[in-house]
Amino acid sequence: MRELTARLETRAAENAELRTRLELTEKADSTLREQLERERLRADRLEEELREAQRPWWSRWFGG
Repeated sequence: MRELTARLETRAAENAELRTRLELTEKADSTLREQLERERLRADRLEEELREAQRPWWSRWFGG
């Protein structure tokens, strides 16, 4: 019975450790996805600024 109890305690500790690792992994994944989305938005803005900067000056000033 003691051996079984010890094995159950070991498994419970392993389970708790795995849950903690899973939570940390999920948090890291979420953070990376948020950063990726911010960088995509930033790249989109930079591309728009580049397109605007490449237009002739008269087009930027007077439209068209």
